[in-house]
Amino acid sequence: MRKKYTVAVFILIFASLYAFAIDMQDMINTAMKNSITIRKLELDRQNILYSRQASDVKDPIKVTVSSGDVTVQKEGTLTPLFQMNPSIDIGIPLDDNSNLSFGLENKTLLRTDGKNKTTFIPGATYSKTFNLDSFTDNRNDISKQISNLSSDISYQKSLIQFKNTIISSVIEILSLQSNLKDQELSYNRSLSDYEKDIKTEEITPNSVKDLSRQRALNTALVSLNSLKTRLNNAFNNFKEDFGFEYQEVNSIPMACLDFDSSKKSNTTVYLKELSLMNAKTELDIATGEKRSIKLETHADSPLTSAKDNQLDASLNAYVKGSFNASNYNVGAKAGTSWTKDGLSPYITITGTWTNKTTEKKDSLKIEQLKNSVTLNQIEYDNALAQYNKEVKMLKEEIEDLNTQNLTLELSAKYNKLILEKTLELFELGLSTKREVEDAKRNVEKDELEKLINDLKALQLENKIAILQL
Repeated sequence: MRKKYTVAVFILIFASLYAFAIDMQDMINTAMKNSITIRKLELDRQNILYSRQASDVKDPIKVTVSSGDVTVQKEGTLTPLFQMNPSIDIGIPLDDNSNLSFGLENKTLLRTDGKNKTTFIPGATYSKTFNLDSFTDNRNDISKQISNLSSDISYQKSLIQFKNTIISSVIEILSLQSNLKDQELSYNRSLSDYEKDIKTEEITPNSVKDLSRQRALNTALVSLNSLKTRLNNAFNNFKEDFGFEYQEVNSIPMACLDFDSSKKSNTTVYLKELSLMNAKTELDIATGEKRSIKLETHADSPLTSAKDNQLDASLNAYVKGSFNASNYNVGAKAGTSWTKDGLSPYITITGTWTNKTTEKKDSLKIEQLKNSVTLNQIEYDNALAQYNKEVKMLKEEIEDLNTQNLTLELSAKYNKLILEKTLELFELGLSTKREVEDAKRNVEKDELEKLINDLKALQLENKIAILQL
């Protein structure tokens, strides 16, 4: 009989903890599905990804079509002339800083005397630029990487922090429920003792002692009602924040609290490193020398056809090169024109030089950029130091939680044994009902504390995830 009674007590204890229970992971998933905050976060994230994809899309071919000029005029005495110049140009940028373009121009002349003349001018150009700068300008790539990483880490952090918000709400409700149960038990006992003392005339009605006891009871009742209000508000807030009624948690995933020992920093630190790289690039560009060589070839061949089937053809072609530096450039162009009248080669040499008139301004700009590099170096060092500090603090939190769990495990083991012994003594009439209630309550608290510690472990797991983003 005693063993059956003991088992029944444990069943009641656990049933009271897990009535209408839900798995913690299911609760998190449901809250994230219902949350307007998460919905907005996802939509913002999609827009960012769409913008990112749009910026990455490159149209490799540029096509330009022109209708040209259409004119009607008189040639000679009342002789109308119709002229049309449609054209098409196609440009293909190549991956090696080259560009290939070609086009076709059509000139059509129609006269009222029945004669017409049509000219087609196909042409093509190829150019390539060789960058000889003393620095590598990767500012666009760095800026793009900073923007992408910043939005990615912000999105991931928001998701994880939302999960921790849910867990914090559950911990708050569990703690309020436990405190309410303790205060209800304490108040009911105090009220029972008071009524017993009045009945046995241990207290004289309306005496100082009686009034003092009544004041204590009323104060305890106010505190109890306040706690009930707080718990009710917590339930309402949970529903408003996460879109469904609160349910007791009966299953919590096991948290993984291991750090990646190979990870020396996180994205926040890396972003500071990228900013430092960008500042150094700015300085390199300001102090470096910008030079380039551009080579280009071009050819076009006008073909003219008249109504009497006569065909005229010619060829125009050239090659040119230029060397460009910060304050001067030199170039050369060689070409030829061929018609039925003969070949006409030519060569042109060009060159320009401009003296620098901004040396003082440039030197001040360079000093500013040097300071910017130093400031970014300080920010990077601070971010790395802050990361290492947060790692240390988080490891201490994990160690504290592990210690609490070991202490709780030991305490729970003895509290269960004490409950069993107290129940045995109660059946023999050697312990009181209150002692049984206290023993049962201690076991309930151990189970609740274990539940809360498991939830705290999930929060620490999420903190680790944020720290290692």
